[in-house]
Amino acid sequence: MLTEGEVDVRRFGAKSLYVMAGGAHERLDGRYKIADAQGNYQDVGFSDGVKEGDCKRYDYKDRLLSEASYRDGRMEGAYRAYHQNGKVSQKGRYSSGQQEGEWLYYDDEGAKIAVEHYAGGKPTGEWWKLMTSSVGGGAGGWWAMLFEMHPEYKESAGGTVKVEEVSHYRDGKHRGRSYQRVVNGPMRWERDYEDEGTYTSKEYYPNGKLELEKRLRNHKLDGHFKAYTKAGVLVADRVFREDVLEHETLYWENGMPHYLKTYKHGELEGEYREWNEKGELISVGEYKGGSKSGLWKTYVPGEETLVSEILYKGGQPHGLAKFYSAANRVENQGEYVHGEKNGLWKRYDLAGKLREETEYAMGREVKRREYK
Repeated sequence: MLTEGEVDVRRFGAKSLYVMAGGAHERLDGRYKIADAQGNYQDVGFSDGVKEGDCKRYDYKDRLLSEASYRDGRMEGAYRAYHQNGKVSQKGRYSSGQQEGEWLYYDDEGAKIAVEHYAGGKPTGEWWKLMTSSVGGGAGGWWAMLFEMHPEYKESAGGTVKVEEVSHYRDGKHRGRSYQRVVNGPMRWERDYEDEGTYTSKEYYPNGKLELEKRLRNHKLDGHFKAYTKAGVLVADRVFREDVLEHETLYWENGMPHYLKTYKHGELEGEYREWNEKGELISVGEYKGGSKSGLWKTYVPGEETLVSEILYKGGQPHGLAKFYSAANRVENQGEYVHGEKNGLWKRYDLAGKLREETEYAMGREVKRREYK
């Protein structure tokens, strides 16, 4: 038996050439057993330095690990791998060194856990796999919600659930529908692929209600990205273009609008609106370059009567500002300069009569006059 240290491997493209280590570099020819440092070994044939014929791999206890065949250095024909208990772990077929056709995978009890399909070494057709996920042991997120919404899984053996995932491929890339779900239970997510990086995606709560809905193009968010509560109420609707946020509407959990924001190059730009939980408008204005700009108005909820009108520049009050009384009359009026009161400010009573004038110099009170 040779050790791996006694054999040199020289690679030429997809082909490997095996030679004896040392000065002679004699090519391996015939049948050899070659062991690694852990004592696992392969029983394989060579022809002029390349693998040829049957190849079997064993562990250090002589348990069969895999069986394959080679032709001119490339895997060809049936392939099998085994668990330590001797049961098949996977089986399939190679053609010119590439996986071909149907490949099957099994657990150590012989139950099927995955099916894959290949054409010329590339994934094709339907792929299926079965996984075991724990919902106990303090697991959080989706699994914790599953535990809460479906107590029957808590009572299952070991607090585990079987999860299946199905994908479809064409020429090595995702195509069509893929999904993951609890076996005989709720859907976790599903995707509809146009291309590998272009697809729509939906994620669900364990109660079956939609949680997230988004679209990607070339692996970047593109279009609407929506989020929902466990009760199915829309709470966020964002619009992206090439991963950059352009528009955002947020909602209260009762479905009423909360905020409306627009963006440019990832910064707040353009219209802004805000509502209270009853859906009553309380603020409206604009952003420019990520900062408040232009005229901003606030309202008395439910009455659409003004509370204030303030001009902004660069995120600070700058220009004329008006504050209104409950009688919908101007109560205070003056100007800001870079966020500071400046110049003459006037205060009126509920009847609209002038009661006070105050002179400011960049936030500092200079003079005040009161009227009867």
